[in-house]
Amino acid sequence: MKNKSSYAERIVGFLDILGFKEIINKLEHNPDLHEQVLYALNKMKEYKTYSMSRKIKTALSKLEISVFSDSIAISSKVNNIFDVLWASGWIQSHLLYVGILVRGGISIGPTFHQKGILYGSGLVKAYEIESNIANYPRVVIDPVLLNKLTDQIKSVFTNTDSDGFCYIDPFKFAVNPPNATELANDGYDPREVYFNKVKKYIDEAIAGTENLNHLAKWRWLSNKLTDAMSLYLVKGKLPFDQIFDKMIKNAQKK
Repeated sequence: MKNKSSYAERIVGFLDILGFKEIINKLEHNPDLHEQVLYALNKMKEYKTYSMSRKIKTALSKLEISVFSDSIAISSKVNNIFDVLWASGWIQSHLLYVGILVRGGISIGPTFHQKGILYGSGLVKAYEIESNIANYPRVVIDPVLLNKLTDQIKSVFTNTDSDGFCYIDPFKFAVNPPNATELANDGYDPREVYFNKVKKYIDEAIAGTENLNHLAKWRWLSNKLTDAMSLYLVKGKLPFDQIFDKMIKNAQKK
């Protein structure tokens, strides 16, 4: 019993891919969708070594990430809440770009998560938030965790919904299309391309569904995207971009 201490307090994010059965049914006849899903899932696996830039790197090797069927679990020690929040939002943003909705919860509690083995009350709490509270395609943060986030992190990466719950805003993340460099060289704004492609998926889903439960989810997301697009057109930058610019300037002064 060498790993008794491994069952300890951890921050846990639980993400669920919505409509996964329907996605699987489409894969056989849609090779492009299959490639997109594989791309997104591989990005999740690679996330531990993700870096923001050549000058300012964020090593996320302390994260544990498990992908199983239609669910993704992310966890880390209690002092790494930002890493879990960032990974959850980053994953959600990438999946949105291929038309896949994610719902989730982030909580805290005793949890064991090593080499794909995962169990504990932290996971249960995150799952309960996903299944009982999130409702819409959003990743809700357990209220008990909010005092662990700085005001800057809250303003840059989260929003508070009309029901009072704080959730990760996937449209605040600087996720661009895979061919962002080529788009920029051709005079396109990669962020606008990202927004427009997500909007296309949303509009098609709203027009093509008669399921009121699904319709409510897509309309909720449509409203959030409209707000994000309007803000971006006015400011020309995401809140993250503005903070990142300051980080670069400060690094250059040193």
